[in-house]
Amino acid sequence: MADEDKILSNPCLLSSIRSFNDENAEEFFTVLENTALLGNWSEIQLSAITTLKLEGRARRFFEASLKGKNLRYQPLKARLIAQFSKPVNFASTVRNYGSVTL
Repeated sequence: MADEDKILSNPCLLSSIRSFNDENAEEFFTVLENTALLGNWSEIQLSAITTLKLEGRARRFFEASLKGKNLRYQPLKARLIAQFSKPVNFASTVRNYGSVTL
């Protein structure tokens, strides 16, 4: 691990990132990555922050399936999103789109 990965720049930004639970996968990673840009955080730091912010079902999934696998940030993110993203219902999306008035 490089020295720049050991010290988190702007740790006060962590408080702006809500915990990751089983209902907010996309929102969590959007906020995390935007905050990481401001804080100049590395992918190693993003992995650590993601792990620290897990709660509830997301924490249990990590402990049972991912802990100890030493995943880099992008594979960790992909696994969590795949597990906890809500499927898009095409029919309701089309129905909602059709009801939009211009």
